[in-house]
Amino acid sequence: MKTKTKIAPKKIHHKLWCIPVYYIGSVVHNSQVKSRSKHQHPDSKIHFHDIPIPSLVCPPLNPNAKTKFLEYLIPSFQANAHLRQPISSLLHLLSSMTRRLVIGLVAYAVQDYRALSNAEAY
Repeated sequence: MKTKTKIAPKKIHHKLWCIPVYYIGSVVHNSQVKSRSKHQHPDSKIHFHDIPIPSLVCPPLNPNAKTKFLEYLIPSFQANAHLRQPISSLLHLLSSMTRRLVIGLVAYAVQDYRALSNAEAY
């Protein structure tokens, strides 16, 4: 009986294609990612950009509230809106330095990518 040999799929790697990768996040999150990638080569094209995250002051839960809306989530919505300007500024800077800009995740914070002719969001 003939056995089939499995061929491992080729992995697309940012170093193989010389594609710069930019991570945008809080200082805490970026430092966590950096600590997990201890073996990052000095010639790596991975760049980290720290953006300021406002502190969240969440109101206490009110069991007697007339509406059941989760009011304690409002500060996180406001913090998310705060991310738009610094991310937009970085996207404009990166767009001016590259032929094509591909953006993933956080649709609300990166909604300004539509103003960039060479940007796509996924």
